[in-house]
Amino acid sequence: MDTLNSSLFKRIISPSATGNGAFVVHKMLQGGIPDYRVIPYSPYRTLFPPSLFTPGRNEHADIIHTTADYGCFHARKNIPLVLTFHGFSLDRFLRPYSTFFQSIHCQTDLKYFTKLSVLRADAITAVSHFTADLVKKKMSIQAGQRIKDDYEDFVSV
Repeated sequence: MDTLNSSLFKRIISPSATGNGAFVVHKMLQGGIPDYRVIPYSPYRTLFPPSLFTPGRNEHADIIHTTADYGCFHARKNIPLVLTFHGFSLDRFLRPYSTFFQSIHCQTDLKYFTKLSVLRADAITAVSHFTADLVKKKMSIQAGQRIKDDYEDFVSV
């Protein structure tokens, strides 16, 4: 990815769990966008979601960019929150491929945290048209809240 003109961007932090594709994509963004910094944390922290309040909390940020599932824990007052749906794990079509406990998790607390994140978000992006359409339908995106299906101007919140 080519380095972009630094005058276009503000200080962006991206709290992200390690060990997944979203983390890899966010690290690629860090390599190409000046002042974009990934704040890695262990995915085991999601077993106790209140522990997600701390990653990146002391970092200066003009924008927070993170995944939708736990974005509500990374939100801060007066700092725009940009969420990206890299997939949609709440979809009922995934249930046959999930364990009993994964299904319960997706239908209860993960669904709740994702909805809180969407309500708090200043901007929402998705990695594809398909994912954007699924999110719009399943998450009841509010009037005035729009979802982009690419990254072309995700920093214009």
